[in-house]
Amino acid sequence: MTTFHNFAKAIQQRFEQLSQHELFVTNQDKDRLYQVYLDAFPAGTNPIYRERTEHDCSCCRNFLKNLANVVAIVDGKVETLWDVPEQFEYPYDVVANELYEFTRDHPISSLFRSKERKYGMQSNIEQLADGSTIEWKHFHGNVALKHFHAEPQQPVGHRAEGGRL
Repeated sequence: MTTFHNFAKAIQQRFEQLSQHELFVTNQDKDRLYQVYLDAFPAGTNPIYRERTEHDCSCCRNFLKNLANVVAIVDGKVETLWDVPEQFEYPYDVVANELYEFTRDHPISSLFRSKERKYGMQSNIEQLADGSTIEWKHFHGNVALKHFHAEPQQPVGHRAEGGRL
């Protein structure tokens, strides 16, 4: 079975691939996008851990709100981070497909430029009260230098035919 670590690593690699091209962002409500991610998990695949679901994580939220709507135009075709759901096993194939559909349903609004050099983190260690530890894996991505800017660009108004990607 595919683990979240494998899913996150594949998305990080996909972001690196797309970063070789000019990057754009789609016009989406970032809170809604994060909710689509959480809602995409089929019943029973995102159980409650303490107070929130297992995949409801502030570190991953940071990544998703800032990079999940990034797209590139490669050979005249719009590509997203989520274009490869067939490489994932259940339930991550379902999650990737939902994020792919949600991202593709929104028009490109601007170039992607970031004041930040990275989003999310690969992992962190939590020490439990009994002294044992848990290593948590997360979405993460490093922003390529060409996409980094102290004052990000304003929207470019680029739209695909029919206003959708």
